[in-house]
Amino acid sequence: MKVDHHTLSSMERLTGSQVHRESRRAVEDVTSRFERLIKLTATPGWDEIDSEPISVQRWEQARRLVATIQDEVPLVSQAVPSAAGDGAIHIRWSLGDEKIFDVELSADGEIAWLTRDDGFRETGIAASLEDMVVLLRAFSEEA
Repeated sequence: MKVDHHTLSSMERLTGSQVHRESRRAVEDVTSRFERLIKLTATPGWDEIDSEPISVQRWEQARRLVATIQDEVPLVSQAVPSAAGDGAIHIRWSLGDEKIFDVELSADGEIAWLTRDDGFRETGIAASLEDMVVLLRAFSEEA
């Protein structure tokens, strides 16, 4: 996680070692959640209905997106990954009380996004994971 002056002020000016510990704990939390989801979603019917399995390769794609964003986009909250029964992977970042950025990696490879900011919604399809980083960076800078 990049830490700039604005980030430090928003984190109540934690010391460098405290920032490192908080950042490491956040990465460990996300990694742990990914590991649990990979195991949970590996077989058909994982949601006890008729869900599609989600491959390790698709989870790795989601991890790469999260890692890139955590490294390159300032002021982004911890990612919250989740899975859908149709085989999609969802990732959410909250950038404030009313500001949310959602990404969906669909089972067929489409990368969709949705932003919500004080009730205003915008959606779209991204051509690549790199495009998602650019979109989230722009969205976070508006905060």
